[in-house]
Amino acid sequence: SLQARAEAGVSYGNSKDRLLVCRAILKAADLGHLATPWSCGHEEWCKRYMDQLWEQGDEERVRGLPMSPLCDRSEWVANTAQIQNAFIAVLVQPLMEALREISPDRQAIEKSCVTHLKANAVQWDINGPKIYATKSKWLSAAKQDRCERIVGDAPPFY
Repeated sequence: SLQARAEAGVSYGNSKDRLLVCRAILKAADLGHLATPWSCGHEEWCKRYMDQLWEQGDEERVRGLPMSPLCDRSEWVANTAQIQNAFIAVLVQPLMEALREISPDRQAIEKSCVTHLKANAVQWDINGPKIYATKSKWLSAAKQDRCERIVGDAPPFY
């Protein structure tokens, strides 16, 4: 793992270490929205991601397919803040902290990523229950209506 290599010391002369670092950087870029400051759209990007997962779950339900993890809006809407905080704590923060340890500019990663992840976790605790209280501005009206018909009595997902 990157964390183990960071503790042991990454050797950029070693092709396996270079590949591991490249993979970690790509994964960090994919998850970068979680380190975006709350005021710069963190909540919006997370909401878009969750809407995408739930649309997938709606489609799986319609087709009679097994529900993919986190894709059942009726099960997860009320727990969105917990999902985001767990995702940050279990996956994203350890990745960013490992990247910080192998970075030549540790302060930059700490300031631009790790600090924002911790602050966003606090914001999810404070604002999480309110986030889906209003209609999603990312789903079209037709998609919202379709989702409401599919989910029925499930808690509102907006």
